[in-house]
Amino acid sequence: MISLLYELTPVRIVLDGSAGIVVIALHGFFLALAARVMGDAGPTHDGRLTLNPIAHIDIFSLAGVVIAQLGWVRPMDIRSRELKGGIARVIVMVLLALAATWSIGRAAMAARGLLISLTPPDLLQMTESWLFAFTRMSDRFALFNLLPILALTASHAVREYLPERLRGTGLIVSGLTLVLALMLKLLVWR
Repeated sequence: MISLLYELTPVRIVLDGSAGIVVIALHGFFLALAARVMGDAGPTHDGRLTLNPIAHIDIFSLAGVVIAQLGWVRPMDIRSRELKGGIARVIVMVLLALAATWSIGRAAMAARGLLISLTPPDLLQMTESWLFAFTRMSDRFALFNLLPILALTASHAVREYLPERLRGTGLIVSGLTLVLALMLKLLVWR
């Protein structure tokens, strides 16, 4: 755990924090949009169909992107019973949102040459560092959120099968997800 704290330089905090906030906002929007397209208007009514990161982030997910470079959106209340097609539609919704998040990161890296050519020379190194941080964050975000547990996106596929008290969408579930992210960072992504 101490080694994680040594990696937290001010530049790293700004790069990973800002890239993570953008990825979280994009993924939250994509997930709410996919739910809306699949028939659940709940996230739209909850104000989640927006690119505003405040609607999608909580303190634990922000800590996750800064400390562990792993992120998730604030748990969203998506009801598989509201979706036409049931569990199959939930799986499609999850995969669409994660694919869109991953694709945005890949598209940013593919457009790197153009973006760099438009960047003033004084900001060149910081812009390139941010693009790499953004791409890394979107890759890790999509991979991490494939796990069907806690506050992660794929958990929507199993949430209906859990006991009522384990279906939480609050800060406790997000806090437990942060513990999981820190464990993965320490054990896998060193």
